[in-house]
Amino acid sequence: MADTPVMCSKGHVFWANWVAGASVTTIRLGPRRIGWCKSGGHVAMLKRADERELTDEQRSELYGR
Repeated sequence: MADTPVMCSKGHVFWANWVAGASVTTIRLGPRRIGWCKSGGHVAMLKRADERELTDEQRSELYGR
């Protein structure tokens, strides 16, 4: 189980264990989930982030640079 970049509906990005077809701490809604945004500290709609589409600010938030 590898960490996956995840983005919340407010644009925060963070690493999470994202297992297709399974979720313990989130509510699945197709390809998106409702869950806790670790980066922003709020409940939000979550989706897998495409690293190629992230802004420089989001990349630095994700990789800690």
